[in-house]
Amino acid sequence: MKPTRPLQIGSLILAVAIMCGCQKQEDKSGQESVRLLQDIKTAVSITHRKGEAFVVLKSDAVIYMADMQILCFKPDFNQHFTKWKQDWDAAYQTQLRDFEAKNPQLQTKLKSLDDQIAQAVSKTNSVKQAASEAVADLARRLESEKDALLAEQAKTGKAFEEYKQIAEPFDLRLKDLQSKAEQIRAEQRMIATETIEKLNRHILEAQLTVPKLKSDVTDSLFSTTKERTYDYDFARDKRPTQFTYGRGSASNPFLVNRKPHDNSGSDWIFLVNVPGELEGTQSDSVIKAAYQKWTALAGSLDSTKDRISHETIAKGQALIPWENRHGIQRRQGSALVSKQSDIKANAQQITERLANLKGGGKEASDMVEAEIQQRIGKINDEVEALRSQRKQLIEDAAQIASLELKREFRTKFYKLLKQQASSSVQTGSKGDFSIPAEMAYIFAERHRENGETLVWLLRVDAKSPDIRMSNSNTTRAGSDYELGPKVRPGAG
Repeated sequence: MKPTRPLQIGSLILAVAIMCGCQKQEDKSGQESVRLLQDIKTAVSITHRKGEAFVVLKSDAVIYMADMQILCFKPDFNQHFTKWKQDWDAAYQTQLRDFEAKNPQLQTKLKSLDDQIAQAVSKTNSVKQAASEAVADLARRLESEKDALLAEQAKTGKAFEEYKQIAEPFDLRLKDLQSKAEQIRAEQRMIATETIEKLNRHILEAQLTVPKLKSDVTDSLFSTTKERTYDYDFARDKRPTQFTYGRGSASNPFLVNRKPHDNSGSDWIFLVNVPGELEGTQSDSVIKAAYQKWTALAGSLDSTKDRISHETIAKGQALIPWENRHGIQRRQGSALVSKQSDIKANAQQITERLANLKGGGKEASDMVEAEIQQRIGKINDEVEALRSQRKQLIEDAAQIASLELKREFRTKFYKLLKQQASSSVQTGSKGDFSIPAEMAYIFAERHRENGETLVWLLRVDAKSPDIRMSNSNTTRAGSDYELGPKVRPGAG
């Protein structure tokens, strides 16, 4: 007779023990015994699979399922379990029908729900017509909206045309002047930027002991301060050392110009953000030439600003008669222009949409289809909610009556477990256990002190080397009577 697998393993262990006894005689035999032990361990792992059982509480505390019995089943257990579940479903539905037939009050409530369901389903027959009417209603509302816009346009149209006739010439001139002013500012910024680059390059190349100019002084590079000396001043030809407006970033401002004045004295002009150490260097002429250009542009900018101011005042004065005629404030005139523009654009958009809707174009057909789908979706949701309400009504009413049926099938369930179990193992103190490798399902339950029953009915994953029974794959049953119908093989 061929020895069984456990006997083969036992023979291997005996052989290793004999060889280990001879280890002192030869080191080779010791190495061979280690190798054989590893082979034995591999053989055992092929015949059994390890597992652990535990739950984790909300406090993160781990509770091991120690001394818990685990029943093991072969693959054909799923067929028997499926048959048990089918029998339960059939018996439960039969009981619900019998309970409904013997309960007139429940029948009345169910008939009311059935009528509501039928009424909701019947709405689908008129969905297309209702959707078409909804699109037609949209067209009517768009027509009304367009009429209101055109009426608003006509109401203010005369005032708008008069305002436009008066203000447009001024606005055109103001637009040109503002563009010119912005162009002058851009030229000033360019002069300042180029000057800063040239000065910094000179400071670096000449290794001057002054800080480089920062780019953030571009708009204030040519800011000035002025000091005045008189003929009776003993030092009127000497550079002043006290400055009225502060020195900016330079402790020694750059003297950019000196002008005589009517009182036989001089005005000394300094650039407060340019260091005076650059006076007399090759940068001196660069700074003064740039200052002259910037000053000329500043004069042109001031002139342009004055013209903008004059045009703005003139526009306001020209609009006074318009304001008196229409009772609309001048400052609201620009808002009126914008409003007229918006009205015109909206009216045009509505006109185009109406043409698509009335002409039976793609937009119209798409809108009808979208409306149909939306309405059908609402009807389906309504019907589903009513059917769910009907089902829940029956189950709630038959809950007490079904307790006996649950007891019956709970008994059948445990009888099934007893008949089909191939083996049984007990978990250790850390919830650890080992089951034969050929087992396909395992079952275990644990009654907790809080009255809750934890149940595991799991399909053993053939691809996973370990088995884990935890919160993630347990079924909780509030009472023993709920256990039978709710149990199902996990992942199977």
